[in-house]
Amino acid sequence: MKQKIFIAGHQGLVGSSIYNFLKKKNKKLIIVPKKNLDLTEQNSVRKWFEKNQPDIVINAAGKVGGILDNKNFQSDYLYNNTMIGLNLINSSIKYGVK
Repeated sequence: MKQKIFIAGHQGLVGSSIYNFLKKKNKKLIIVPKKNLDLTEQNSVRKWFEKNQPDIVINAAGKVGGILDNKNFQSDYLYNNTMIGLNLINSSIKYGVK
């Protein structure tokens, strides 16, 4: 049975490259648009993991912006990207992701 690979951030620069690479390798990919799953919301991420049961998670998700925006809103970027990472790790551990 093929392992289900969840690519968080599949629409971004890095995530889309990973998606295209793995798709060519005929891997079973799970994706969800950002508008359908807010990765900064722990409960939403947990429910999504419970429903979809990925075997592998690749985190290419993150809030990104230009140099000036990053400079002016450092704490927002740090908070959002940390929450994305922690929510993915927390749910991955809870649901037995490799």
